[in-house]
Amino acid sequence: MINQFKGFVKFGIVGLINTGVDFIVFTLLIYALTNMPYIVAQVISYSCGIVNSYLLNKRWTFKAKNQNGVQEKMRFVIVNAITLLLTLLILKVCSEWFGLSVLVSKLVATCVSVLMNYVGSRYWVFTSSKVGGV
Repeated sequence: MINQFKGFVKFGIVGLINTGVDFIVFTLLIYALTNMPYIVAQVISYSCGIVNSYLLNKRWTFKAKNQNGVQEKMRFVIVNAITLLLTLLILKVCSEWFGLSVLVSKLVATCVSVLMNYVGSRYWVFTSSKVGGV
């Protein structure tokens, strides 16, 4: 139980870093650099975050030892593709249906995606490893 809690805390730290990468790239794409449509910006910014997520979660959070990793990478892509689709839906619903700002909508989508991503990563992607490396 304590090891699972430590693993979730590590996942949370990695998630904060990923979220920072995602939000910075998203904000730059939307406001500072290109005035890009938010759906395109979300795909790009989320992709930047998941590359970081895979590397940090594999090595630090779950200490996965699988050297081949093809199946692990495919599962990771699947979990994150589903999460991305969910965030796109949440962004659309929050911003277009409920009239929330894009950044508030992004925050809502991020909160929902954290839990889904942890469960998918912990129980399906990195199943050959133990949480917290124990």
